[in-house]
Amino acid sequence: MKDVELIISFSLVADLPGIIEGSHKNKGLGITFLRHAERCMGLLILLDMSLPKPWDTLQILRSEVLCFSTHLSQRPQIVVANKMDCEGSDVSVNTSSQLRAHVEILKLNMYLILG
Repeated sequence: MKDVELIISFSLVADLPGIIEGSHKNKGLGITFLRHAERCMGLLILLDMSLPKPWDTLQILRSEVLCFSTHLSQRPQIVVANKMDCEGSDVSVNTSSQLRAHVEILKLNMYLILG
C-alpha cells in the first residue's frame, strides 16, 4: 500500500499515451515522452483490458521504461485495468486472472476499474 500512497500524493502527473515498442530508441514520440516521465515520482499504468493479451502491453511499457532508465523503472508502479465493463468488450474473469498473475510476478499493485 505504500506505493499507492506515494502515487496518490503525486505533485506531478504525466499522461504518456505515446509509449510504444521502440520508444527508448526514439521511435514515435519516444524519448520526449520518456523524459517527461522522469519528472514523476511513480508510474500509474493504465491497461486496456479489451485487448486480447493486455499483459503484453504491460511488458512492452515496462521494457521501454527499463531500457530508457533503470532509475525510472525502479520507481513505484501501479497497474490499473481499464475498460473492464465496456459494451462489446470481451473481458473475461480468466483474462483478469491472467493479468493479475503477471502483475503479481512483477510484485506490483493492480486495481480493476468498473464504471
